[in-house]
Amino acid sequence: MKKGKIAKAEGKRSFRLSLLALSLGQDKGTRSKKGSREGGGRKKKQRKQEKERKKSERKKNFWQENFHKKELIFSHLSTKISPPF
Repeated sequence: MKKGKIAKAEGKRSFRLSLLALSLGQDKGTRSKKGSREGGGRKKKQRKQEKERKKSERKKNFWQENFHKKELIFSHLSTKISPPF
């Protein structure tokens, strides 16, 4: 059986289970599944924010580490270029 067919069968099964649960008057929690279909979902957004935060932190760290090196290079250049007075 291919992966797609398994997923399809699994989806049908969970759909039937949710219908059964609704008919019995019990709400089956499908919040996590809803997120993957609609592009919403709390977990997905949290992961995205976390990824964004790490990315910005890496950039900040990079600039903090390399600023000193740049400063040294520019100061070195300015001493060479400045006229001897």
